[in-house]
Amino acid sequence: GGRTSPTLTGVSLDEYAPRHIEAESQSPQQREVLMNRARNLLPLLSLASLFSAPLLTQSGCGDGVDPSSPSQSQLTEQAPPPEQRFCSGGPCFNMLSSSEAPATLYGLAANDLWGLGGNGAIINWDGTTWRRFPSPTTSFINSAWGSAKDNIWAVGNSGTLIKWNGTAWLKVSSPSIPTGVSFTDVWGTSASDIWVVGTEGVILRYNGTSWTSMSTAAINNLYTVWASSTTNAWIGGELGMLLRWNGTSLSEVSSGGSEDIRQIRGGSANRVWMIIGGQARLWNGTSWSGPISGAYGSKLFVLNDNAAWLVSGYYTTFWNGTTWIQTRLSTDYGNSIWFESTSSGWMTTSY
Repeated sequence: GGRTSPTLTGVSLDEYAPRHIEAESQSPQQREVLMNRARNLLPLLSLASLFSAPLLTQSGCGDGVDPSSPSQSQLTEQAPPPEQRFCSGGPCFNMLSSSEAPATLYGLAANDLWGLGGNGAIINWDGTTWRRFPSPTTSFINSAWGSAKDNIWAVGNSGTLIKWNGTAWLKVSSPSIPTGVSFTDVWGTSASDIWVVGTEGVILRYNGTSWTSMSTAAINNLYTVWASSTTNAWIGGELGMLLRWNGTSLSEVSSGGSEDIRQIRGGSANRVWMIIGGQARLWNGTSWSGPISGAYGSKLFVLNDNAAWLVSGYYTTFWNGTTWIQTRLSTDYGNSIWFESTSSGWMTTSY
């Protein structure tokens, strides 16, 4: 794609009033089609840093390519300061747009954030600039998780499983899976305890050495996995399917609904959020409560027990430990979100 200069997206204060939202449920394949059609933007949600740049995709690179090679693109356009800042009772947002935003974000620190998405595109924020990294896949990447700066895993469509080893992104072999299966989410508790879920009920687990298929009766598409320890994990999927790992086996438990479970994330084992049917429910360590009024979304990011964000269409909703506060995103459509603190983070949007 061609380079385009970043443009500022302003939001008027009269657009902040909370309103009911109907969240859209999309399969990985549907999201890929929509993302390919959409013009993507990347707003910077930060109180301090105001730098961004066009994010260009690159694909078709082989394994073992050193991302520090001279051919590595340095994406370094300094953007002007935003014309306005708005807070609406929650974290302040400085909206800064650029082209071709990634579809998913994962970071380990403020100076180590990965963005991944369509055509296998991979970029990294080092605290100063975005850099494009050679990718070993052209498949759409749906999710990423890592235990250390040299141990990041990412999964995507068509059974894509790749790993960052501190030098390059490489393809990794997975157990035999049905043709056409896509991996939808990845999460772990350590370098030797990582989960991957996908369509057609596929569940994989990594023990630090190899991947194995987990035995389950699930045949539904699975969209999300989250774990707090080696003996506590949650998996959600279509038609309200909810599975729990107790350290010995996976069992199906009631989700309280028949709609798709799009994402599960937690701050601790006793405070876990689930998006089902476009609305949040909360696990308190004993039972699920909800749906929770005002907590609508299709994407979820949890920083800790007292800070969480939901993204739904043109809105974000922030949990401050007491209540959910909604903010309008002007004409931008929120996709993925990541925060390093309650006052600084990133979001990808498109329209």
